[in-house]
Amino acid sequence: MDKTALILVDIQNDYFPGGKMTLEGVEPACANAARLLQHFRDKRLPIFHIRHLAVQPNATFFCRIRPEPRSTRRWRPCPVRPWW
Repeated sequence: MDKTALILVDIQNDYFPGGKMTLEGVEPACANAARLLQHFRDKRLPIFHIRHLAVQPNATFFCRIRPEPRSTRRWRPCPVRPWW
């Protein structure tokens, strides 16, 4: 059995411009992740999206309600996509 999989960790709104903790180089990193993601989707290989999400009502970081930057839409999980 092939053990190849793509694991995308913490490509989150708060790391992009306008977020709570903008990271340097986040746009090129996201572009690379998007290329890898497309390759894995095309090959129908397993993909795992991992993100932190604040559950406290007064949280100011990793909140669900923040608008999604356009650049992050490229790596969003497909609504339903079994890999097997």
